Amino acid sequence: MNNQSPASRTGLPLQKLGLISLLLVFAYVLLTGAIYQVTKENTPGTDFFIYYAAGRNTITNGQSPYIDTVGAQSQLAILKRYSQNNEDQLRFVYPPYALIPILPLVSFPFPLAQAAWMAYSVLVLFLAFVFAFPTAPRWLLASLLVLYPIFFGFLLGNFDILIISVLFLLAGKMPHLQPGNKTGQAFLGICLAWITIKPQFTWFYILFFLLMAIKKNFWSFLIGFAGGLAAFLAFSFCLVPNWILEWTNLLKRYPSYTGGKISIPLNAYFVVFSTMPFRPRSDFFLTHDAFLWFLCN
Repeated sequence: MNNQSPASRTGLPLQKLGLISLLLVFAYVLLTGAIYQVTKENTPGTDFFIYYAAGRNTITNGQSPYIDTVGAQSQLAILKRYSQNNEDQLRFVYPPYALIPILPLVSFPFPLAQAAWMAYSVLVLFLAFVFAFPTAPRWLLASLLVLYPIFFGFLLGNFDILIISVLFLLAGKMPHLQPGNKTGQAFLGICLAWITIKPQFTWFYILFFLLMAIKKNFWSFLIGFAGGLAAFLAFSFCLVPNWILEWTNLLKRYPSYTGGKISIPLNAYFVVFSTMPFRPRSDFFLTHDAFLWFLCN
């Protein structure tokens, strides 16, 4: 019988794990404060405001995030007018469980909530990259900020940064995960379940990693994915009972939300760093392919 604690199984003493956690909390608070001071007079985060308005209306008023008044609120706040029919309608077009990381912030004033969200996105992306590719050169980590989709993902405050972070984790850890690491498998499975918030972009990755899990007999990963998705759906029905009908109707009204575009600079970037001598090289090719699919759809 294995009596080791989770901290022991990761190779980190409990005290060291606690210290790292405290340092991360301190870094998060410090980074949030710094971003707030810089941006409070001219707050970025167009996409984040849409999520913020949807989550705030749902929690405060008990209304659906898909109703027209939420979209109108976003339009007036961002455009200072209502959107024309041929313009971006600035609507919340994700399943309700996409709001899970947003809901803790909706009680704060928007400038502070946006600063906290940007700080969270920065830390999650960088930590995911370091954890997924520990042997990668640190200049590569710093250069992430110059990539168009990542840089503007931070400025806009959209979900792309969290989705990219999950892809980093899956690409870096899945090929080398031990069959006995059931906790790690379940965690990655839950992460994969969450990125179903953008099914039109992520179905390829979901299928790929599910097939990889089946091939490697990662049953805990599959259980984590199925259980995580079931929990997310249950949460969504509790939050917005009629969400599937409202969500699909909104997508039909605004099909432009299902589109996307390719980024040539990011494509070239992954071609370059996939040839670097550090290992494992296959992880970066996998991430490159995932990014290409994500940006082309």
